Amino acid sequence: MADGTRRWADQFKWIHNPNRSNGSVISIGDSSQALPLKTATYPIVNMAITSALTSGTTDVVKIAYTQTAAVTSGYLKGIRCTMTSNVRTPGSFNAIKGIIDYQTSGSAHGDAACLASELIPPNSSLARGSLACIEAQIVPGASSSWASAGPVAFIRCQLSGTATEFDTRGYFVNFQGLAAGSDKMIDSDGGDLASEGGIRCLMGTTPIWLLYTTTQPV
Repeated sequence: MADGTRRWADQFKWIHNPNRSNGSVISIGDSSQALPLKTATYPIVNMAITSALTSGTTDVVKIAYTQTAAVTSGYLKGIRCTMTSNVRTPGSFNAIKGIIDYQTSGSAHGDAACLASELIPPNSSLARGSLACIEAQIVPGASSSWASAGPVAFIRCQLSGTATEFDTRGYFVNFQGLAAGSDKMIDSDGGDLASEGGIRCLMGTTPIWLLYTTTQPV
């Protein structure tokens, strides 16, 4: 097929083809021949979209996947992005980055988050499994060393722009839906306890320790 731009004036849609053995609908390159990205300003997949809708739930990209068979092995990922590099990467190298830009006059009428993670556990007794809204993994190798680099951390929080307002009214964590009480997640009747250790964190360039105890406050 000759090079050029193809334009469709109607919906571009595939229907199920039971004779297609690999099940792929859209395929760009493969493990033996990857499609080269030649120009930084021209991504492989590019969507420029605007909307004047004022009601309803709008999904720019929607994946509706339903698991119909019980599985106890293997892995299933809704979206998987693997960035591989055996050479030095630039100033920012992100597998997924979400940006919300309110510019000057934009505002939020409700919730707004660059990354929204919602977990709905089964409405029944859970026999096994580990559930979490966010999972963070770091997998060092046997020869991994970052004594002269780093820091390497599970979470990095960086405030950019003007810090004055956030310093005055910002929060590290905003807990909603929880009420403080005796023996609850946010325990309100604890007394002074001697710490048994600390978790090393970094505040600017200064190491700090969040103190902890294995004794429940009473």
